[in-house]
Amino acid sequence: MSPMLRPALALVVFSMSTTLPTTAVSQEPARPAVGKPGPGIDSAVAAFADPIEDRLDELRGAFCDIAQPVLDRVRLMNGRDDRLTDLKIEVQSAEAAYQNAKLTREVDEIAIKEYDEGIFLQDQATAAGKLKLAESSLNSARQRAADLAAYLEAAKKLASRSLADRVILAQAEAEQRDAVRSGRMEELEVEKARGEIERLERLEAPRRRMELRSILVKAQEVELEKQTALRKKSGRLDALNVERKRLGTVADWKEIVAALEACSRLDHQIRDKLQMLRAREETPAEPSTREIEALLRLAEAQFVAASRAMQVVRVREVEVELSRYADTPGPAASPQSRRVAVEPAIPDERFASRLDRVRETIIHTAGPLIERLQGIGEDAPDIPAREEAIRRAEAGLESARQTCGTCERAIKDYVERIYVRDLAAARRAISLAESELNETKEDVARAVLALQAAKGTAPKTLQEVDAIRGFEKLLTVAKLRERKAELGLEQSKNRLEILDSYEKGKTIKELTADHEKARSLAYGREATLQLERVKLAKDKKRQQGTWMPAMEKAVLLALLGGIRQEAELRARLADLKANGKGTDPDASRELETTVRKLEGTVREAWRRLGDERLREFVAELDRFRGSGDNASRIELEPGLAKRLLEKMRSLKPEDLDALKSATEEQRAKILQNAGFTDAEIGGLRSMRERIKAQK
Repeated sequence: MSPMLRPALALVVFSMSTTLPTTAVSQEPARPAVGKPGPGIDSAVAAFADPIEDRLDELRGAFCDIAQPVLDRVRLMNGRDDRLTDLKIEVQSAEAAYQNAKLTREVDEIAIKEYDEGIFLQDQATAAGKLKLAESSLNSARQRAADLAAYLEAAKKLASRSLADRVILAQAEAEQRDAVRSGRMEELEVEKARGEIERLERLEAPRRRMELRSILVKAQEVELEKQTALRKKSGRLDALNVERKRLGTVADWKEIVAALEACSRLDHQIRDKLQMLRAREETPAEPSTREIEALLRLAEAQFVAASRAMQVVRVREVEVELSRYADTPGPAASPQSRRVAVEPAIPDERFASRLDRVRETIIHTAGPLIERLQGIGEDAPDIPAREEAIRRAEAGLESARQTCGTCERAIKDYVERIYVRDLAAARRAISLAESELNETKEDVARAVLALQAAKGTAPKTLQEVDAIRGFEKLLTVAKLRERKAELGLEQSKNRLEILDSYEKGKTIKELTADHEKARSLAYGREATLQLERVKLAKDKKRQQGTWMPAMEKAVLLALLGGIRQEAELRARLADLKANGKGTDPDASRELETTVRKLEGTVREAWRRLGDERLREFVAELDRFRGSGDNASRIELEPGLAKRLLEKMRSLKPEDLDALKSATEEQRAKILQNAGFTDAEIGGLRSMRERIKAQK
């Protein structure tokens, strides 16, 4: 076996070893290649062997071109394709990312529910408890003031003019005034507790709910993004699995692999016979030459059979892909349609070769067409995902509008209710503090007068001495209360100043900033919603098949029609052979007309697509020539674009596709064969390098 044939076919057979026998493949070690004959070898041997080896070398290169696609497809069928492994990993990663985003969204939903049903109710209950406690303290203070007033009234009726009775009455009056002041302070505390409840319900709770909803909406957007990514990757994996099923099973490829194995064995036999001829250094006998030529023709026939079978595979794949874009039913997926069979020979080889060229033209035209269609519609329309995005966008917009309304109400409630209440409470606190300060000053003055009057009377008993000490204590307590009232007044004034100068502006700015954010968010989500609706309309239009440009659609329909007409022609030729009418002149003329029409249709489709691609190429050159500084511009002589277009039309479809991946030497050779001059090839190379550098 040839050293170059063995690795490719061995890989194919190794991948198919689960169902196909491998005994047919030679396991002998690779032999060194035999060089060209030297001066000592008979020229007759060289004259016969050299052309045979050249044909074998050409056959060997073409063999590898056929074996590699077979190997790629068998790998995919067996699940050993790198694309399949990578896609499975990507789908698993996307699934994990989607699950994480879903859990995050669920946690955010739980946070909202937790606040509404837990934290808010707890804060509300705490504020209500403070209010009840303040009301209870107020009632206690009022009851105590009433009790002290009753006690004082009864004590005045029973008291004498002694110092002890006077001290008792003074203490009772001080306690009664203190109870009244305490009641007024408790009233203020009740107002503060009610203000806290109102602040919680009208300001703090709405702002917290707004923050939580904003977090939830972001989590929903992330979840939708991850879900869309997962759906796309899963769709690609499903498409690859569908392709695996469409390829069939390993057993379906027996015939083409058998043809490749036969071609490999024949190549091995021919090279061994040629080596033996060179070793004997004798003029080859006629039987030997006929045997070698017969083996070579058989090897070429086996290769042609395998090549035609791969043509069938490629045409079927092209038909499936084009049918998907044309929104028409593709070929059946039955086991018979999946089987890769070597086609029977057509009785007239002229028609066979012409139909083979039609297939090649269809394959080479469909490749760039599918690339263009994929570029026009990069991703398949995902209507359910787009509709889900619209529902999410509508929900997000409604949430943003509700947030705007909440912010507006919060600003209005703060300015018209909460701030007014806080301001009134602060002013009332100042008023109470001033009143308490005045009362404590009066208490101090009364205590001073009472103490002076007590000291003006000479004490005669121990009770009278103790009564004077009681007046001194009353004076000390009155002065402490006066100092406390002064501090309370100062604190109340500071509180009013902070409320009016700092807290009001800060709170209004925060609420206004929240409102502006909510408005911006609402505008953004409204724009997002409109954009999603436009995308949905485009996707539906694409799904209905109206997204495709007219030129691409015409080429696509022409190729699909050509594929089906070519298959019908082959079936007709096979029927003519089976019915013994392969040499019927009328049938031949009719077939000639039909084949010629098919060739024209396919060639016209290829030219239309090629013209469009060349126009885009020339337009890109024109844009490049007219942009940038003078040093980077390309000076094109008049009429160059037209000449390039005409010369590129002379390229074969396979050569035009080969230009994409060819090396500089291969590209230059292809262009020279098409009639390009060295100057034009150099100019194209320079333009391509400059365009690549600019990109």
